[in-house]
Amino acid sequence: MSQGTRRLLAVVTLVFVFGGIAVVDRIVGRSPDAVAGVPAPAVAAARIAPEGVESAAWYCAGGTSAAAGATPTLLLVNDGSRPVAGTVTAVDAGGDRDSTGVVVPARASARVSPASMVSGSDVAASVVLDGGGVGVWQQIAGPAGWSVAPCASAPATHWYFAHGSTRSGDSLAIALYNPSATDAVASITLATSTNGVIAPAAYQGMSVPAGSLVVADVADHDQDDPAVATAVSTLSGSLVAAERQVSGQTGLSLLSGDAWPGTVTAFPVSTDPTGGGATFHLFNPSGSAVSVSAAVGLQHGTAAPIQLTVPAQGTAVLRGTSQTRIPADTPYSLVLSSQGPIAAARESDAPAGTAQPQTGISAGVAVGGDRWLLPAVPPPGTGAWYLAVVDLAGKPVTVTVRAPVGDGWRAVPGAAWNVTPGVPVVVGPKAPAPVGTEPLEIVASGPVAVELDAAPAGAAGVVVLPALALG
Repeated sequence: MSQGTRRLLAVVTLVFVFGGIAVVDRIVGRSPDAVAGVPAPAVAAARIAPEGVESAAWYCAGGTSAAAGATPTLLLVNDGSRPVAGTVTAVDAGGDRDSTGVVVPARASARVSPASMVSGSDVAASVVLDGGGVGVWQQIAGPAGWSVAPCASAPATHWYFAHGSTRSGDSLAIALYNPSATDAVASITLATSTNGVIAPAAYQGMSVPAGSLVVADVADHDQDDPAVATAVSTLSGSLVAAERQVSGQTGLSLLSGDAWPGTVTAFPVSTDPTGGGATFHLFNPSGSAVSVSAAVGLQHGTAAPIQLTVPAQGTAVLRGTSQTRIPADTPYSLVLSSQGPIAAARESDAPAGTAQPQTGISAGVAVGGDRWLLPAVPPPGTGAWYLAVVDLAGKPVTVTVRAPVGDGWRAVPGAAWNVTPGVPVVVGPKAPAPVGTEPLEIVASGPVAVELDAAPAGAAGVVVLPALALG
């Protein structure tokens, strides 16, 4: 038995009960039709294709080059039993492009640097694989911090982002990448905390030619705004959208868009450290108000679920630090259940003087799955902070963590749990190896949500490695 396995046997499992309070900030829209409606998705835009398929593809928008101060890296993890070959094509906003081959070994990882292939400061990439079973994430790292987001496994006609900021010193960019052979025409609408819902003329009917990358600077049309939600829709064609947020000198966030806001969104683990805290942003892009039940899981005690309303084409905010029932420096979970679709994001802030980065934005888990794949924490990461699992099945489920061993995946001793609805399991703080040091499978008997928080960071939630659902 390895040292990491023996350490994992000593992990403390924290059991939570749901409850809480919310604070709602209404945004009044200027036009009832300003934000596009929510389409019914045909397929998930971030799901790993089964190992037996002949081919699969991933699309990564929002990367930056070393010249822009934040270097992107693609992380490829093969869940399957045989190597998978593929081609990575990088393109920048100026039209420069190049391709390279890649092989992802069985039950192992590969890394590709798309910025080294092109000359521009904004970079997107397509990954075309000769088989399934491979998940792809994009990492960016620079002086302000580092962040990881899943790439998209399919383009879509709508994308939603629940939060961003254009406060003084911050920058917010929306990257639109069209990986197809057909031109697309897109529009961007902003639900802002200072100017209501606006549709900048320059962002309506934007041409995104086939194979191209277009990047919009939100501050060009909404300055010094602490809370901006974004809706992207196409008038023709489809594309992939990502959000890149720089929070002064203290944080760097990369988010994949939400192509189909759902009715259940989970944040398996958050903390409110003294001098910092988590803020949850909800965005309702539809034309009708949406009622939401927010359930907060605490280590000790219970609280009734709280109810809030997200206005049509507007936002709501829940601040952990405003809730006296959530003790400071204590892990808790949050699950949002709504009567209609919402997009949600968490803004995590660490106390000043802690490790960099100190600010990060992460999306919630909007779709439950029974098999999830996690990458190992990449450099500059040094390990895991928390691994958390939330039961979304509505009935008890069994959950097992598996790591690659020899010719297959093997259950990690001590990392199997019986999980019940409303009672998340949290491993950590500073979850021991193999959590964070190797790719992991999370296998459950029903739908669950999974989150891996990474270090270094000023607080849990600042840097999140999202899990990808296995098809």
